[in-house]
Amino acid sequence: MLRQILPAEKLAEPHPADGAPTSRITEIFRKMARRPTGGVRISGIDDVLVRFGRCCNPVPGDAIVGFITRGRGVTVHTVSCEKALGIDPERRVDVAWDVKGDFKRPVALRVITTDRPGILAKISQTFSEAGVNISQATCRSTTPGERAVNDFEVTIGDLKQLNQVMRSIERIEGVQSVKRVQEHS
Repeated sequence: MLRQILPAEKLAEPHPADGAPTSRITEIFRKMARRPTGGVRISGIDDVLVRFGRCCNPVPGDAIVGFITRGRGVTVHTVSCEKALGIDPERRVDVAWDVKGDFKRPVALRVITTDRPGILAKISQTFSEAGVNISQATCRSTTPGERAVNDFEVTIGDLKQLNQVMRSIERIEGVQSVKRVQEHS
């Protein structure tokens, strides 16, 4: 892999064990290797795979809990997730958000609106102005000319950003409700 990144003469340079100074690329790789992944700190466990429950899609700022899974590391859920409440308490581990830099999580939102021209454009503009990307959208009229259901999957940096964008959408004329959708399986 390094042959694709570095020229042959750089690969032939002495290694740090030989007493030579480390190269810039080696320093970058070391920093990346030490950086915690997943945005979550797990109490007493190093080098473990972290996954997020798709049932609740926790975002930084949510109260979270972790569970040791068989063969899949630790899965993180919101503390209010119905699925997490049914997991054996013996498998529970303490977890906390440890987010640095640009860390985004998917969130599902359902926006109920009146069915009228231009409302979807205003919702989209509100997401854009908040710096929130829409990764998926499904919009359907439940009662033509009266009511529409708009489901969005968006990428959110933290709970504060989520709450702000939800409040902004609620203020759009014609929006009846905005709620975070969590699967219950």
